[in-house]
Amino acid sequence: MCGIAGIVSLDSPIEKMNLYIEQMTNRLRHRGPDDAGFMLLDKLDSPTTAGNNDTTEESWTSSFAYSPKSNIRDLHKPSSIAIGHRRLSVIDDSAAGHQPMCNKEGNIWLVLNGEIYNHNELRKELKKLGGNFISRSDSEVLLQAYETWGIDCLKKLNGMWSFIIYDSRVKKMYGSRDRTGVKPLYFFKDKNFFCFASEVKAFFDLPFVGKKTNEFACFNYLFNGIVEKHGETLLENISEFPPSHYFSLDLNTGDLAFHKYFNIEVNTELGHYSRKQAEIYSSELKHLLIKAVDSHLNSDIPVGFCLSGGIDSSSIVCIAQQLKKEKSIENLGDRLTVFTAVNAQDGYCETKWAQSLVNKYNLEWHPVHCTSADMVRLLPQIIQATDSPLISTSTYAHYNVLQSAQQQGIHVLLEGVGADELFTGYSSFYTSLYLDYLKSSRFIDLARELASLNNSPYRIKDFLRSCSRNLIGQSSLRPESDFFTKQAWHTYSRKAYYSDECIAKSLPENLQDYFTNHYLKNLLRLGDKSSMQFSVETRVPFADDISLMQFAFSIPSVYKIYDGWSKRVLRDSMEGIIPDEIRWRTDKLGFSTPQDNWISEINSTLKKIILDSQSNCQLVDKDKILKSWDGIFHQNNSKLKEFIFRYTNYLVWEQTVNS
Repeated sequence: MCGIAGIVSLDSPIEKMNLYIEQMTNRLRHRGPDDAGFMLLDKLDSPTTAGNNDTTEESWTSSFAYSPKSNIRDLHKPSSIAIGHRRLSVIDDSAAGHQPMCNKEGNIWLVLNGEIYNHNELRKELKKLGGNFISRSDSEVLLQAYETWGIDCLKKLNGMWSFIIYDSRVKKMYGSRDRTGVKPLYFFKDKNFFCFASEVKAFFDLPFVGKKTNEFACFNYLFNGIVEKHGETLLENISEFPPSHYFSLDLNTGDLAFHKYFNIEVNTELGHYSRKQAEIYSSELKHLLIKAVDSHLNSDIPVGFCLSGGIDSSSIVCIAQQLKKEKSIENLGDRLTVFTAVNAQDGYCETKWAQSLVNKYNLEWHPVHCTSADMVRLLPQIIQATDSPLISTSTYAHYNVLQSAQQQGIHVLLEGVGADELFTGYSSFYTSLYLDYLKSSRFIDLARELASLNNSPYRIKDFLRSCSRNLIGQSSLRPESDFFTKQAWHTYSRKAYYSDECIAKSLPENLQDYFTNHYLKNLLRLGDKSSMQFSVETRVPFADDISLMQFAFSIPSVYKIYDGWSKRVLRDSMEGIIPDEIRWRTDKLGFSTPQDNWISEINSTLKKIILDSQSNCQLVDKDKILKSWDGIFHQNNSKLKEFIFRYTNYLVWEQTVNS
């Protein structure tokens, strides 16, 4: 796990390139505190490698072609290309894994952020083709994979990544992001420059980029709590690079092209439930999930786990415990180390479920206590870390857990993110399935499911409410609409991102949308930024293992929700692995927080943030909010309280950008 950044001058070499690239990587230092490296290039010269005060002594004294030769601050000559890397050493912490890395001819350069989980298998395949390796790093495997198969090497990768390759042989730069967007990548492009980085804040010191807000993106956040749905960030000139894509930049013409390299194949059948077929599906899923967790445990440093007590995180912890019994896994220590977010409010705390696993397997448990007062205290830090205002208070709970992991010396954490999107973990999936039964005139199946709702957190009233929303659409008369300025509402409300959610999707379509579009990507974005703030690498077997995701989407709908049980096939597959009291839980929390109560508890602090703000925001009618404040909290209007929380978050975000 690392931080990457780069600048390409598309016109002519520019001065201060060395300072710009160091400033970019300095803003990413938290992502890679273990090493730093740079490569600068003039169109007429050979590449120059460099380091700075954070570069390791071993890297300075090594003799690889990509080892640093100069201090970046001494390279004053104008340059056309500058690439920087910040390293968090997880696999092969030697100088052989230093980046930017080049091939032996020095004409292909790579910077990688992420992990290629099948790098050992690819290494063996490349060796058979004549490849020779000087390191154990997955970066070198990726470099040789590109050299051997070109950009088609993407089809062979299993993992999480964002990487950039400069190929001087064809005068092109390539970049790619993994299939679901676990690892971030942002870019800026105009007629003179192309720049990329792992985080938005890395662009802040570049005078040719600027920090002008994207008003429509900000409106959409305030109205819907959505950030980066279609690649736009909250800043006008900076865009998110899409998952499942690669780009090619022609350095002769400046042409930038995007190419999609992966589409998930989805089985759209409802299917007819068969006990025999269910056993086949659950057996194969068990095999694939064990294999995925095993590959995600590969690390040269200690590995820990997020444990909410739900089926997803419990599956990963219990599989790891089983693997530990079967073979020696040194990085797991004598006992598995797990972290749980806890709070004092019943109904929002899963401590008892997590503790049951802790007691059963004698786990080293670190419960992390979360409060509203602590959340509001940390709000500026969290917003600065994630480069965006918070959408919910659960981000704070996750942030706290990651900080605790750092304090315990754990810099790799496995999480259960992605299982909800693969196996129907949200209430909207029930609505989709029931509507699918109605459309197919399968009334007996629908009646069976409705009669089994006690096995779920879903109720008939939820179904009727969802149906009405699908029939009449998302009303533009939501109460928070009154608090936007007339100009902002007139300009942006019609194209806000609620319109496409009015359409009743089938269950396979809904799952695909959640998994490949905004929802999962948002969780992964927040998880990456929060974890890397503490130099912690989070790994998500459910979200990035190619075999697991392809198999999950091949399973017909009826095996995902059956007899009222969501995630039915996952529950069946974990028989004998996780305790039944967890396997058959009907509630769903997952590091949840009592958001509504917390907002009420901190309402005076939120009000002070608004009163003290010097923002020139033209989107929200600040005075109207303040006049309505007491009534909103007296009536306990949850929707308007959430809007106030988003607005105060937005103001804090605006301040962090401009500070």
